[in-house]
Amino acid sequence: MREFWINIVLTSGVRVYGYLIGFITLAVTARWLGPEGRGIIAAVGTWVALFVTFSDLSLGQVALHHAADHRDRNWLANVFGSLLLFCGLFALLGWLTAYTLYLVTNGVLFDNLSPLFLLIGFIGLPLVIWDRYGSALLTALDQVPKYNWAQFIGRTVGLALIGLAWFFQWGIASVLVGLLISQVVISGITTAYLLRYTDDPIKADASVMRSFLKGGLKVHWNAIGAFMVMYTDILMINYYRGLEETGYYQVVVQMITIMYIIPTAAAMMLSGKVSLLGPDGAWPYNRTLMIWLTLAMIGFSIIAALSAPVIIPLIMGDRFDPVIPIFQWALLAMIGMSFSAVMGPQWIGRGWFWQSSLLTLFIGLGNLIAGLILIPIYGMYGAVWSTIATYILSLFINGGLAIWCEVRYRRAK
Repeated sequence: MREFWINIVLTSGVRVYGYLIGFITLAVTARWLGPEGRGIIAAVGTWVALFVTFSDLSLGQVALHHAADHRDRNWLANVFGSLLLFCGLFALLGWLTAYTLYLVTNGVLFDNLSPLFLLIGFIGLPLVIWDRYGSALLTALDQVPKYNWAQFIGRTVGLALIGLAWFFQWGIASVLVGLLISQVVISGITTAYLLRYTDDPIKADASVMRSFLKGGLKVHWNAIGAFMVMYTDILMINYYRGLEETGYYQVVVQMITIMYIIPTAAAMMLSGKVSLLGPDGAWPYNRTLMIWLTLAMIGFSIIAALSAPVIIPLIMGDRFDPVIPIFQWALLAMIGMSFSAVMGPQWIGRGWFWQSSLLTLFIGLGNLIAGLILIPIYGMYGAVWSTIATYILSLFINGGLAIWCEVRYRRAK
């Protein structure tokens, strides 16, 4: 257990560094480009994330379950090759869909964002898809530190490039190019590490691909529901309230994401344990982590809420004062977010794809409907209120699963 906690601390440390770089980038671009410039970057990034979410079919999660079921067999080479082929096919489909939608709507669907900005963003589509697949494979191999190292290098390169763009005042396109090159570095290093662990020839396997498609169609609704909870609010604010308010709200989302690094790191480590030990064998780790992580995130949220009126204007400037109350409200969702993250490996490890997907999709649809009603009237406040309600519901659902896992573990013991 001690080694497990050490790995979580190390993983969190690297992720803290990565998100610290993201926060520095956020602060620099906020002061440099203002709310509207941040709004453009947020809108482009969210559109790419939308296409990634619908394109990748959550096959990384399926790979984790496949690894858990094939712990005593050599599974990596065929899965590696199959996911590479899927990545290429899904990226081509995503590019074709985005291009068609842009032509048919004459760019109106994308809120008349510059074609250049959209092009730079969508070039990274296959890289982000592969980042999800590659990180899942390294997690299944219990090699999360390798992925952390890729993140460390890639984010450092990205920060350096954005620093150059700021120094020479190259504009929004240069920021997007810096983010793209950062993703190239991360995906490249991840792939190099995977090649080291692959002894057999890499090839796509038809039976593996059929199995993954079947599993992906079950579990992918989970990712779509999660996207509805986290990111559709940005697109709706952009549509109803404009780029300035979009820039404000995206800052809130990014700051919450920075707070979320510890639960995310814990979930990655738990996924590796579930792959190696099975969901029941990994439950003692899961239970202990769930209790202490919840208490820690409550403490961090209180500190963040109290320091926000000082920290946000100091780092981003007075123009971002409207972010302060929205961020403080959003922190109320952190407990539900943390609980959801650490219980995720149990859902996936047990192969409960449909159950997890339907629950998350139901919650995501509820958030989407609430946002469509509240955002046109209340703007950012409507978005954050619907998100809080969403994660309160998620807390009760995952709490029920935790009780079930504990009862099952005690009976077996």
